Amino acid sequence: MRVQNCLSTAKVVWIGDLAQLSEAQLMAMRSFGLKSLTEIKQVLGELGLSLNMQLPDWKEPFAAHQTNQSSRNGDGRYGRIAVKGSHS
Repeated sequence: MRVQNCLSTAKVVWIGDLAQLSEAQLMAMRSFGLKSLTEIKQVLGELGLSLNMQLPDWKEPFAAHQTNQSSRNGDGRYGRIAVKGSHS
């Protein structure tokens, strides 16, 4: 839960936003530690992503949705960050 709270406080809501951050940026967040960093790297890795990615065409899903460009995942959900069971 701490990871999600740290990201929420930093206004990081979307996976695309998270993947563009560096380790240093994450570690600079209040209450964010090595355990949180490890969890984030694991979750991103499971999605085929990593930290410090260059995503030049990244737009928040709602902005893309407003221009009639679907950015939904296959299950109909947008790529919001939800870290379940995090206790770092």
